[in-house]
Amino acid sequence: MYRFIVFLLVASSLPVSGQSENIKGNVYSLKGRLSKKFQVTPPCGHIAFATVMEFKVLSFSGADLNKDKTQVILTCPGFYPPGVFKKGLVYDLIVADQNQSAFEWLIINRKVLKKSTKPQFWVIEIRKSE
Repeated sequence: MYRFIVFLLVASSLPVSGQSENIKGNVYSLKGRLSKKFQVTPPCGHIAFATVMEFKVLSFSGADLNKDKTQVILTCPGFYPPGVFKKGLVYDLIVADQNQSAFEWLIINRKVLKKSTKPQFWVIEIRKSE
């Protein structure tokens, strides 16, 4: 019993690392107005779906974006509740300039993305702005 208590004390004192330490690439804050409807995918399962969203940039934390609009890649959009994304609403996003996964995504509307210039932004977090 003594060894078990010592083990618990040692294990609970070890530092715990958060997910934010594992983010690949540069991370930015983006506030934007959803400017176009986009294709919602089925929930991710055996296939990792993603879709491209376009935002009118209201604010951006990174270096000069030099454009009024930007596109972001949202992974597994089918997991979000219906109606959460509406054209014209303002959203706060945390984005990275690199894919956070070790695998490729099936981007449903990839042809829209090809019209975009670099960098490509991948959504880490998105929520409606208050």
